[in-house]
Amino acid sequence: MKQLLLLLFILSFFPVQSQQLIFRNETVTQVTLESITGFYHPERKANIGKRDVLEINYDTTGRQYVAGSFKKGTYYTPSDKNEEPFKNEMEMPGYEPRQVEGNLLMKLFDALNQDMPLDSMLMDAETFRSLVNDTAILLVANNLKLTAKLNESATGKEKLISAISGDQEKFNSFLKSHIDTACFYNMNADYWDRILITISTPGRSYRFEGNTKDHFRQAWFEFSTGDAGEKVSRCVLNPVINETLLQLLPMKFISRYYLDKRAMTESYLEWYLREHLR
Repeated sequence: MKQLLLLLFILSFFPVQSQQLIFRNETVTQVTLESITGFYHPERKANIGKRDVLEINYDTTGRQYVAGSFKKGTYYTPSDKNEEPFKNEMEMPGYEPRQVEGNLLMKLFDALNQDMPLDSMLMDAETFRSLVNDTAILLVANNLKLTAKLNESATGKEKLISAISGDQEKFNSFLKSHIDTACFYNMNADYWDRILITISTPGRSYRFEGNTKDHFRQAWFEFSTGDAGEKVSRCVLNPVINETLLQLLPMKFISRYYLDKRAMTESYLEWYLREHLR
């Protein structure tokens, strides 16, 4: 027993090695996670925004996946071809490269390949109560500048808050009606907020995008490239995609919040308060 404990102690000082992972029968060399936010400026006739990129590469020497680069940047893309576009990008100060567990990446790959039923997005009663509470309701009301109307509500402030936090069935109905299961891609040209997953293999790249009308990122769209360019080939609904991305992404990654269940309940509270406090 002492020899076994000694061996485990010694091994703890060495990096854990993992085999190169497989995605759709091809070895994965890189996983790129991006967040692209921006808007169209009508006066400048240009797209202006921010972009974060986390690159996870397979290190053939150490035989492990490493999140070695986390970059933040801004971009300016004019419509006029005579005007020079601008892009600024730099490594995030203080970011330290880290090993990424192969099991975590494999969990993401499996989730991207498996479409789940809509009911998989529903949360248990305890989670609902922890996210839809007095503090969350008052915060959303304040953000929407509806605090005064909430205080003056004919229903009564306390009763309305109690009704919201106690009605999980209404939340479930909202969720089912707002999560896109029809694979309708949001083509808003004035404002965008996208999270992209690109899985690179020696033969090709697979691209997935979280881009929805509400805060929460579900479903995920897969793109394929053909003669007419890129198009949505399928959409996949799976909460595990969000759960694994939350573990992979740095805390300061733009739009990371919109992968969390809190973004789901925030969308619900915004809808509920607007409906009842018009």
